[in-house]
Amino acid sequence: MNTALEAVGREITACTRCPRLVAWRTEVAAAPPARFAGQEYWARPVPGFGDPGARIHVLGLATAAHGGNRTGRAFTGNPTADWVVHALHRAGLANQPTSEHAGDGLRLRGVWLGSAVRCAPPGNRPTPAERDACLPFLSAEVAALPELRALVCLGAFAWQAALHWAGVRPKPRFAHGAEHRLDADHRLSTGHRLGTGYQPSSDHGTGTDHRPGGNHRPGAERGKDTGHRCGGDRRVGSDHDNGTGTDRGGGSDRDSGRGHQPGVEHGTGAEHGARHGTGTGYGGGLVLLGSYHPSRQNTNTGVLTEVMLDAVFARARDCAGL
Repeated sequence: MNTALEAVGREITACTRCPRLVAWRTEVAAAPPARFAGQEYWARPVPGFGDPGARIHVLGLATAAHGGNRTGRAFTGNPTADWVVHALHRAGLANQPTSEHAGDGLRLRGVWLGSAVRCAPPGNRPTPAERDACLPFLSAEVAALPELRALVCLGAFAWQAALHWAGVRPKPRFAHGAEHRLDADHRLSTGHRLGTGYQPSSDHGTGTDHRPGGNHRPGAERGKDTGHRCGGDRRVGSDHDNGTGTDRGGGSDRDSGRGHQPGVEHGTGAEHGARHGTGTGYGGGLVLLGSYHPSRQNTNTGVLTEVMLDAVFARARDCAGL
């Protein structure tokens, strides 16, 4: 196991920065629904989980009250986890299609799972202050994952959290299949350069540059979408994919994306990122990929389908060179 990731995990698990979240995660554990009666809840912040050599980071909204808050593992034991892990298995990035408990044998290949907010929030609606309190943990995870190439944001909240974390201005709009490349020299909202060592308990980074680059295999090797450079502010698919043309940012059972989002605004773009990159078709910075949140509402109503989620993970594989 990556010792840096272990250290980050310990920092996350010990966190008590947000009184509202501490109270809620404890309250939920003390009065579980009948289907989980008698189970001992984790009831602490949930660290990320996956392959220490990950090239893809899947970023969710927040820990699920009866998922990760119960099992102690990210994306485990709830319907959203079922959708995500099934999709990763179909993409060849997980050894099994289920994620039920921490000892179930799930192994991920080239993927790291985590949430923008590591505790379960009331109503699955964290506040901006709670989001910001968790952002240093995302910085620390990125620094500890030197092979990282793509960040898949599940829903508008995760997309906005990633942009806020990276200090992107102007902010590209969220949409299913949206892409945006972060320049390798882009400065984070924490003041640390993207990809440099950063510890959440410290005021300073380690100074170790973990900027991704080199040894990158372009997406053309997988024979899909070879005409597009990853992260060039584009869309996977089109507005008619979901029949509505409406963004579905998603909470656990509600969507937070409101209104029609026909595309994305131009931010740094492929051309800017490419000037600083070392890998063919990569540009040296993380590629953000947007997906509708796999909430029950979105999946039950067809706003998000398996085909749509599979397309996002296929694109992530291309961008990551997997």
